[in-house]
Amino acid sequence: NCNLVIFKIPRLILHADQYYLIKNQEIDLSCQIEPGWRGATIASVQWIKDNTPIENCIDRFSSFSNSSLRILNNQYQPEGDYQCSSLIRGIRISNGLHIDTQLVSAPVKFRKARISKFEKVNIEVSSNVQSIRIPCLGMPDVVPNPPGIHFEKDENCIMKKNTEIFIGDRRFLLTSSGMQIAFSMVSDSGDYYCVVTNLFTNKTRKSPYPVRLEREIFMVTMVIKFLIPVLIYPKIKSSVFEPIILHVVKGKTVILECMMLNVRIMWTKVKPSTSGLVFNNDRLRFQQISGNLVINLLNEADDGVYVCEGYPVNTNNLSEIPKVFYQLIVHAPTDVQLMLEQSDKEKFWKLSCLALNLHYEIPMVYINGVPLVIAMNQLGFSMQTNFYTNPINATLTPNVALSGSVQCISRPAMDEAEIYGNGLERGRAMNLYVDNKAKSQQNLISQGPDNSTRYIGESVYLVCLVIPNAKRTLWIKDGKRVALIGNKRIRLVGKATLKIMDIQPEDEGWYTCEASDNSNHVTRSKAYLKVMGQTYNILYSMVFYTFLVEFLIVIGYVVISCPVEYSLMKFVAEKASLHLSTTIIPNLWSIYNRPPENYNDTLIKVILILSSLSNLWADFRETMKFG
Repeated sequence: NCNLVIFKIPRLILHADQYYLIKNQEIDLSCQIEPGWRGATIASVQWIKDNTPIENCIDRFSSFSNSSLRILNNQYQPEGDYQCSSLIRGIRISNGLHIDTQLVSAPVKFRKARISKFEKVNIEVSSNVQSIRIPCLGMPDVVPNPPGIHFEKDENCIMKKNTEIFIGDRRFLLTSSGMQIAFSMVSDSGDYYCVVTNLFTNKTRKSPYPVRLEREIFMVTMVIKFLIPVLIYPKIKSSVFEPIILHVVKGKTVILECMMLNVRIMWTKVKPSTSGLVFNNDRLRFQQISGNLVINLLNEADDGVYVCEGYPVNTNNLSEIPKVFYQLIVHAPTDVQLMLEQSDKEKFWKLSCLALNLHYEIPMVYINGVPLVIAMNQLGFSMQTNFYTNPINATLTPNVALSGSVQCISRPAMDEAEIYGNGLERGRAMNLYVDNKAKSQQNLISQGPDNSTRYIGESVYLVCLVIPNAKRTLWIKDGKRVALIGNKRIRLVGKATLKIMDIQPEDEGWYTCEASDNSNHVTRSKAYLKVMGQTYNILYSMVFYTFLVEFLIVIGYVVISCPVEYSLMKFVAEKASLHLSTTIIPNLWSIYNRPPENYNDTLIKVILILSSLSNLWADFRETMKFG
């Protein structure tokens, strides 16, 4: 049995002078080795477009050389995913050891920059509403988006939106597809034309079809008519199971529109696991403008379903509360994590290729510069795997000694949606080299972590004992390095053992201890941490009062806390299968018949009478899930 030694090796990077194609402009591509690998050189380059060698369609390109390619963009629009493949010579993997190997770059997506014409629509007339939304009807297709947008009325510019910069009257709010007018006046009457600009090409189109606003004097009879809640926008029907889907980009700003009359509006996030008033703890990023929710500096944690609810201000009838559901899908540049392990007793080895920040696209695996499915035949693999999952997990048994490069490559985030931004146009690669000729080396980890289960609030030790030859150690959680600096809950004990205190739901996942020596030899050991119990936050917003009710399930108990004074609290579980009783400790409820493992959830209700608000009952309902 041959002992494999695994080394990290450089990536191939595809560079271009721009990533959007413009008619009659040529684009130069180059294939380069990432910085930091002195002495490594490119011997030859093959260019690939949409998994097809460019040699098969050379007439569509003006020229290509050893390490560069020039795209000729005229009648043929060469949109697609481009890669380069090259033999790299002189890669230094340890003292005195250099290797040559074939590598493939991560794909880069090129799209044609464009702005189409406005679609033909009928002239829309809006009238007699206190708050009005002017839609940008028949908006053109713009690449890259978002476009610049503004409206013109009587040849005058009303308001401009250049990405996230707003200019104009504070009564006007520009969104990605229209303009809201709060407290509309008779002087607002007129024809509104939408003007859209491609900010990359600076080309502009003006709608030939106006939206006509006929604003009449607001009569008393109209006020009576609008005593009931009125949903102005969006009119499209939505639910928690069929929300309005919005694809957004990490680091950008999004506006969730919600226009209602005669209500007080409350925004809550109902998925994935954190519920409650969405801007409770981060008012710098979350803002409510009129009824709309503005989220700045989007990040992956903002994924989920948001609901806008309008509570009537003139009636206690809560039977018809208008609701709007949005689902945010946040896209970020992709990344990958490649794990490669050899069995100590058997000849097979295990491969795991995980793509990060992708919602449904799967990663790609290459061995010695060819796709895994082709390498199977070349190396005579006997393999157990599923090519259509993320991660790709494979157990491989080669008929010949395994040696060469192994690559895990993600696809661009742009493959999943019409989204554009820095880094979204390219995938990411992680490359390892397997050397069966190198001197056999010791396992740098003498004892690795074990799978553990803990409840929220407890602590855990993930043991990792390394031999003296190990010079560097780090911990990886679900493909991302664990940050120890500035994190008071997580620290190292000894040289490499990880201690996690006050465990939270987000701590659940795969933890990998990685040790390396001076020759870049790497040993890994991983374990799974399961977290039991979940925290739910429910917040209720009124005109002048905001308070929090927190449910915490910990080992058979429910803790209810509220930071404002109340004179009476009632707790009700609406399924007979779950019984709760009070304890001698205030706000602590005992679940004396804890549901079985396969129990899904139950609906709970908390009723409060606040001391500061006489005769006001606050009724909260939340689905409580058991881990």
